[in-house]
Amino acid sequence: MLMLSASRNARAFARVSAQGQSALCPWALDDNEPMEHAAILYPRSFQRTQDYRGHVYLSPRGGFGQYVRRPSTFPEYRERLRLEDSRLICLHLLEALKVAGLTEVVAPAREADDVPGDQLPASALCWVAGDGSHPLHDPIRVPRASATGGRTNPFFVDFYRALVVYEGTMGYHPGTRRISNSSSVRQ
Repeated sequence: MLMLSASRNARAFARVSAQGQSALCPWALDDNEPMEHAAILYPRSFQRTQDYRGHVYLSPRGGFGQYVRRPSTFPEYRERLRLEDSRLICLHLLEALKVAGLTEVVAPAREADDVPGDQLPASALCWVAGDGSHPLHDPIRVPRASATGGRTNPFFVDFYRALVVYEGTMGYHPGTRRISNSSSVRQ
């Protein structure tokens, strides 16, 4: 799940919606297109009485925390990682991503002992087209990759191939594309 950073300012939302009418295809927004909720990532466990279920929580007990503690994740490290170790790794990883501009704080910590909430700026995304012959392996959800390699979904392979052909006729070039917030870049 991506947590894309979006302005929470009502005027900014109205401006983006208005610009959607003048943006060129495929970047234009339909007037009736519903806007997606941009989840916020909190590097801690979900707090049932205080937290919104629509956000994402990076907990040491969750999938990523378990991935960090697997012996195969850091094979050179001989000691067993504890929950506190994986919590600190998650916090330090987010700090490093902030330095690189790949995440940004969008919700300050509510209390002194709490953590801020982060989102991924859209400008940090880079889409690289593949040929669809090999599916992506997600080591967090599927710890052991299939020996046969799995299969890609033919619907999406065909969809993206058709998109590349369509964009090629519109003067776009397939391959790597940065997604930008700037309307001047989109137009």
